[in-house]
Amino acid sequence: MAMVIGLLVFKDKNRYAKAVMKGFANPSFTMLFPIFIAAGILSQILTAAHLVDGLVYLVSLVNIPPAIIPCVTFVLCAVMSTVTGSSAAALLATMPMLFPMGVQMGCPAGLVLGAICSGSEFGNNLSTISDVTITSSIGQEVDIIAAVRTRVWYSLAAGIPALILFFVFGLATTKGVDLASLSVDSSSSLGLIFIIIPILVAVLILRKTNFLVALVVGDLLGIILLLILGYSDVASIFAADGLLASGTLSLMDVLVFMALIFVVLALTEEVGVLDSFQTFMVRHAKTPRMAETVSGVFTCIFCAIIGSGMSTIAFISPIVRNIMKPFHIARTRAANYIAGFASGISWMVPHGVNTLTALAVAMGTGVVGDDFTMLNFIPYNFFCIGLIVVYWAAILTGIGRKKDEGGLQNEV
Repeated sequence: MAMVIGLLVFKDKNRYAKAVMKGFANPSFTMLFPIFIAAGILSQILTAAHLVDGLVYLVSLVNIPPAIIPCVTFVLCAVMSTVTGSSAAALLATMPMLFPMGVQMGCPAGLVLGAICSGSEFGNNLSTISDVTITSSIGQEVDIIAAVRTRVWYSLAAGIPALILFFVFGLATTKGVDLASLSVDSSSSLGLIFIIIPILVAVLILRKTNFLVALVVGDLLGIILLLILGYSDVASIFAADGLLASGTLSLMDVLVFMALIFVVLALTEEVGVLDSFQTFMVRHAKTPRMAETVSGVFTCIFCAIIGSGMSTIAFISPIVRNIMKPFHIARTRAANYIAGFASGISWMVPHGVNTLTALAVAMGTGVVGDDFTMLNFIPYNFFCIGLIVVYWAAILTGIGRKKDEGGLQNEV
C-alpha cells in the first residue's frame, strides 16, 4: 500500500521507479540476503544434529534451573557482543544454539529472544570496537575511549535492571519443565559434538572474518559432520525439500518483507521529508536542554522511520553537532545519547533491520510457528528499552551534562 501511495504521489514516474530500484539495491539488504540464507541453513543443520537435545541433557547434569536461562542467555550474548563489537555477530553465533534450548526447557520464546537481542546490543552499544561506538564518536569529533569511559555508566544503568527483569520474568513465566519428560537421555550427548560449529563461527568472527564467510564455513563443517555421523545423507541434504532448501525457504518471507521496507524508505528519502524535518528541528533549539531534547527527538524519529541504528548515527551526527555547538555541551554526551537512542529504537520497530534479523533467525530454528511475530519479543528487549529511558532521563533532568573542556571532549 505504501508503494502504491508513492506511485500516486510522485508526479515524475521515472523518478519513482528509480527510487524503488534504489531501495531494492540498498547495500544493507544486499549484504544481509546471503547472510540470512547461510544462517537459516546453519539452523537446519544444528536441528538435524539434535544439538539442542544434547545441550538440554548437559544442563540436566549440572542442574541449571530453567528459570534462569534468560539471565544466562543475556550475559553470554553480552560478553560475545562486547568482545566482537557486533550485535550481528552475537546474534548469528548464539541464536541457533541458545534460542531452541531455552524454548525446549520451558522458557517463553519471546523472553528468550528478548534476552538474546538485549545481550547482543549491550556490547554493540558499549564496545570500543563496535561500529556504533566508532561512528558516534567520530561523528561528534571525540576520542573513542573518552566516549566509552562515560558511556559505561549509562549502559550499566540500563543493563543491570535488564538482568534483574530477565531473572524476575524467568521465574514468573517459565514453566516447571521436568527435564526427564523431554525424553532427552545420554544418547543425545553425541549431538554435543556439533557445538564446535557455533564456537568455530564465533572464533572466526572474533578474528575479524566476514560474517558470511564464517557462516558458510560453519555450514560446510556441519554438513560434513552430518554425513560422517550418519545424521543425514547426501540425498536428504540436496533434495528439493532437503536441508539446504528448507534453510533457504524458512527465511524467504522475512527477506521479501525486508526488501519492500527498503523500497518504502527510499521513497521517503527521495521526497525530502527528512530534510524538512531537520530544518524544523534546528530552528527550535533555544536552550541547552531544548537543544538536547530536539536532538533526541530527531534521532528517535529518524531511527523509527528508517529502522537502522547505524544509518541513523551516520546521518544525524553532523546535524546534532551543529545543534549542540552554540551551547558548548561536552560532545561525548551527544555521542552517547545518539548511540543509545539509535541502538534502542532500532530494536523496537517491527521494520528494523535488527528486529527482522532476530525474527528471521528465530523462525529458521523451527521451534516457533508462523504466528510468532515481533510483538512476541520486542516487549522483552529490556536492555534496549532501558537505554531509551536512561538517556531521556539524562536529557530531561540534565544529569551528566558538562561543558566542553577544549580539545578532545570528555565528560567527568
